[in-house]
Amino acid sequence: MTLATDDDLRLLFLDARTHNGWLDKPVDDDTLRRLYDLARMPPTAANTNPLRLVFVKSAAAKERLRPALAAGNVDKTMAAPVTAIVAFDVAFAEKMGELFPARPEMGANMAKMPEAARDRFALMNGSLQGAYVILAARAVGLDAGPMGGFDNARVDAEFLAGTTWRSNFLLNLGYGDPREALSAQPAALVRNRLPHRLSPPAGLSIPRELPHILRRSRALECEFRGRVCLFSAQIEAFGDSGRRRLAAGSARTLGGLTATGETTGMDSALRLRSTTVGIKAIMAVTGAVLFGFVVIHMLGNLQLWLGAQAMHDYAVSLRKVHGLIWVARAVLLGSVLAHAWSAFTLVQRNRAARPVAYQHARRDQATNYAARTMPITGVVVLLYIVYHLLHLTLGVVGGAHDPQNPYNNVVYGFQQVPVAVIYIVANLLLSVHLFHGGYAWFNSLGLSNPRYAGVKRAFAMGLAGVITLGNVALPVSVLAGAVQPTNETFCSPELGPCGEGVVGPTP
Repeated sequence: MTLATDDDLRLLFLDARTHNGWLDKPVDDDTLRRLYDLARMPPTAANTNPLRLVFVKSAAAKERLRPALAAGNVDKTMAAPVTAIVAFDVAFAEKMGELFPARPEMGANMAKMPEAARDRFALMNGSLQGAYVILAARAVGLDAGPMGGFDNARVDAEFLAGTTWRSNFLLNLGYGDPREALSAQPAALVRNRLPHRLSPPAGLSIPRELPHILRRSRALECEFRGRVCLFSAQIEAFGDSGRRRLAAGSARTLGGLTATGETTGMDSALRLRSTTVGIKAIMAVTGAVLFGFVVIHMLGNLQLWLGAQAMHDYAVSLRKVHGLIWVARAVLLGSVLAHAWSAFTLVQRNRAARPVAYQHARRDQATNYAARTMPITGVVVLLYIVYHLLHLTLGVVGGAHDPQNPYNNVVYGFQQVPVAVIYIVANLLLSVHLFHGGYAWFNSLGLSNPRYAGVKRAFAMGLAGVITLGNVALPVSVLAGAVQPTNETFCSPELGPCGEGVVGPTP
């Protein structure tokens, strides 16, 4: 096998850009045929070939495409010499006899696949071949600009009606205008698993070529024999001075692969919060902390059913560990802020990655409704926490408040129907949030094997159900008259000065 040269790597990968501006230079049909002939050859699963291409070239065809485009994609698509509709054929199995003659039964077996599994298989291999199309375009001298911002259903109806083809993404092709080309942008974190024995390929000098690799990635993370090795450098470190700094760093040799550059604990922390995987890990950890607090808090509140003395003693016991309770409050506040920041950041990245929403509802998530409403339930839960603190901690809303009698504070509050309704509705929405959070918690920590989906769902539903039942039962029992205020009086210095009586409005 002849290895790619440095020029080949730069052509296909290192110097590749997503182009948005185009030169007024046509692309001939022979070039497009050559592109397709190259793209259809690389490997796919079972040698399937679901890729289908529609090349939109004429002004009239472009006008048919225009209504399906997101606003930000119109001008560059109209200016591109060619726009390829990269599609996949859900009836790909019909061609398996020609594509896989060594296994003549393969076509019949694939034709019997459940529709959802067949469509997913076609999409998976069609997407793989779509990536080959981009590489093939680079190989025949074209620039590429892939786009996801368009209405799939509209494109299918306009260009693919009467076929079994489905649009995947759009790809502008032509000769990019260098005046409008962006410089190399930091790519997302890349994870590679290194082979047991890895030697640098001929023609690729390490560490001389390392800056070219790092220029496309803020950090290159790899795993080697179960250990994690991290290669990182600041973006501004590149250029001649960056190469000198990299060359001056200490070198590590891993199974024959030598690289330079050391990372610090601060680098790792910054990298953790700059990657989607890291942000999801932060969300999972802070979510687990808050989940634990909700459980403990519910168990404490259930002492309402044990009577006023039990509630009073519970409040006193918390105040006796004064330093610890402030540490707990700091941890909880930090967890709430980190959790909210993680959620906001992930939502923004989601929207940036796909500016146009799916045209059809997705059915592949075990917690579909709960997942879609996570931002809404998250905001409601945050507002509920603020109200809860104002009500039962500070005593400025929700009725009477006696620092020495937390039992009556709860009962008097829940005897007011609007207050009770706020708690009931908020806890029902909290249950939806906890359900998806409990399910996604496993996935965020890498425990995503589909075999355990049922177990994860049952775990999340069980915990969310128990917590909701416990929290909602309190205002319901007060409204039903099962729990009544007490005439007992208490005086414990830990809860504040005695004898001040009720603070705030009386019921």
